[in-house]
Amino acid sequence: MSQHVLIATLITLLAPLKSAAFGWQQQALSLNANQIADKGRKLYERAITFSKHLTNIRKNLSQTVDCFNQAAGSLETRFLPTAHDLGKLVVSDQNIDLIEAIEQSP
Repeated sequence: MSQHVLIATLITLLAPLKSAAFGWQQQALSLNANQIADKGRKLYERAITFSKHLTNIRKNLSQTVDCFNQAAGSLETRFLPTAHDLGKLVVSDQNIDLIEAIEQSP
């Protein structure tokens, strides 16, 4: 030891190499776990955004159905009676088709 020489055998070299390999493996696993956590966080945020979009679509579809049913009701009760009377005066053999309301599910 006076000349700062350490005699190493295969076994004395193998232990530090195994320790280093284990440390690198743990570091790689930790990095992978962090990446998975980041991707999971992003995916969850995107699921929230997608859910909000679907909720808005549902609300707008409901409003659209309500507006359509109001227009169909107005057509049937206000417009068509006058149009039929006019058709009798003009002597037309064609009829205006009835527009049925859309049933809305909860």
